[in-house]
Amino acid sequence: MKKLYKFKNGLKLVYERLPYVRSVAVGVLVNTGSGNETAENNGISHFIEHMLFKGTATKSAFEIAESMEKIGADINAYTSKTNTCFYTVSIDEDFEKCAELLSDMYFNSVFSEEEMAREKGVVLEEIDMNEDDPSDVAAEIAAAKWFETNSLSRPILGGKSNVKSISREQIFEYMNDFYTADNTTVSVCGNLPWKAVYDTIKKEFSDKFSKKTKKIVKIEQSVGTVAQVTKFKKTEQGNVLIVFKGLKEYDPDTVALQILNSVFGGTMSGRLFQEVREKLGLAYSVYSYPSAYTEEGCYSVYIGTNSDNLDKAVGAVRREIDKLKAEGITEAEFSKGKAQLKSAFVFGQESSSTLMRLNGRYAMGTGTLFDAEKRMNEIDAVTLDDVKRVIERVFDFSRVVISYVGPKTEVDLTKHFAPRD
Repeated sequence: MKKLYKFKNGLKLVYERLPYVRSVAVGVLVNTGSGNETAENNGISHFIEHMLFKGTATKSAFEIAESMEKIGADINAYTSKTNTCFYTVSIDEDFEKCAELLSDMYFNSVFSEEEMAREKGVVLEEIDMNEDDPSDVAAEIAAAKWFETNSLSRPILGGKSNVKSISREQIFEYMNDFYTADNTTVSVCGNLPWKAVYDTIKKEFSDKFSKKTKKIVKIEQSVGTVAQVTKFKKTEQGNVLIVFKGLKEYDPDTVALQILNSVFGGTMSGRLFQEVREKLGLAYSVYSYPSAYTEEGCYSVYIGTNSDNLDKAVGAVRREIDKLKAEGITEAEFSKGKAQLKSAFVFGQESSSTLMRLNGRYAMGTGTLFDAEKRMNEIDAVTLDDVKRVIERVFDFSRVVISYVGPKTEVDLTKHFAPRD
């Protein structure tokens, strides 16, 4: 049984009963992330995520952690550019305890100055840790350039100066704007009856909201041309990210893009891995992936290679793209890509926590229930012509961003995407 219920105040509850499991996953998804932030408060979504674990009116940070660990439950959270999620995974008999704790964190966190000061230090360490990963830095500076005309350019962690300056007043103002009933979705997956779930979520969430309506933030479509951004670091390898146009969330061609990605660069048998690494030996790591947001998306190719091989490796990627545009993919690759996509989807359907996140994000983004059978039918319905259309949509060289992080070099990688006869 699957159900989507909208309370009068706008809170959404998405529920799926899984009679074959004893676990239950509960997620509280808030439809806000770094894409809703300003230059002044960038990093606040992620900082709030951290602070919700640092004490409520009745529980200390230690008591929050211990209350879950003593029943063997997991509790965690994440922040993205578009949403923030707090969730637990437990055995079904502890569902009410988990819902009660998540509610306490959501509504009753105290944000003490002492805890905030300590947690700012933790987040600053997290920023340093990311800075030490050149592939993360390449992705960050590429996003800043690709989305430079809109708020998706802002890093999830925020900058150090921003994190240091976040105040309790800023937190309460931000939560008043976005932690509202109509901007929140609770997702529950497990072997529980509907009435028990409805009664608990009504009591712990719907009945406690004082504000119903979120602040509206419009993210405009980004614009750009061909550009290279560079950050020199003392690393052994050069790290390159090549960013192309992608598809926004729930675009009708999403499934076709996923099949294409499997064939092109998402697997070890994909063209990029086989050509750039296995045949030419130009990189240890080479892969591709799509990223989708509400208003737009992008498609990225990552290459980790010796700086002496940068030109050759990017040139090899360009040749593979040209081949893709000229010839498309083969029937055999198409069938393999479909099979891989189906298998990954089916495997995910067997995890209560994966389903909780999938159902929650889909309900939050579309206001409807995710239909697994419909998705399988959509995979079956994709044709080679659909994939060819996506190839043309994605690999439009009028707009490409190339980021490079690594040893100093003067190589201009944009030349590989200049117009050709």
